[in-house]
Amino acid sequence: MHPFSSSGTTYSHTSIVDLSCEDMFHIVNDVESYPEFISFCNAGRLDQMHADGYTASIEFHIGKFSKHITTRNFVLPYSSVSMKLVSGPFKRMNGTWTFSELGKNKCQVNLEVEYEFSNRATALALGPFTKTLPKVMLESFKSEARRRYKNQQLANRN
Repeated sequence: MHPFSSSGTTYSHTSIVDLSCEDMFHIVNDVESYPEFISFCNAGRLDQMHADGYTASIEFHIGKFSKHITTRNFVLPYSSVSMKLVSGPFKRMNGTWTFSELGKNKCQVNLEVEYEFSNRATALALGPFTKTLPKVMLESFKSEARRRYKNQQLANRN
């Protein structure tokens, strides 16, 4: 698990998925497809590739509130993705996706996010939403995994 400092707020959510860690890892790193399955995401963009990961940006909306966030993502293939804030509505933000194989085509996925808002107005606007963010995100990724791999399994049968 990614070590977090004691200040700020931390939320996490864990779920079991009937897919391999490799499959879930690929979905999490497919940032450009986020708007297709994350209801509050308007855009996802891969900004730059690095030897140890990538920099990516997403635009999200909650009600009338719309913001961009850019993160530097460090990847350990099929094991974890650690995110560090580059820019966005936070003073600081770190997060980690971890993938633990539980057997053939069964994976435990955890998303932990630690953050501190940049100002009080942003905290008031986004605060209630961020409490449920890891659960909402993980459920969105699980639904997308079922959709993608169900279609793949059907295609393999034909």
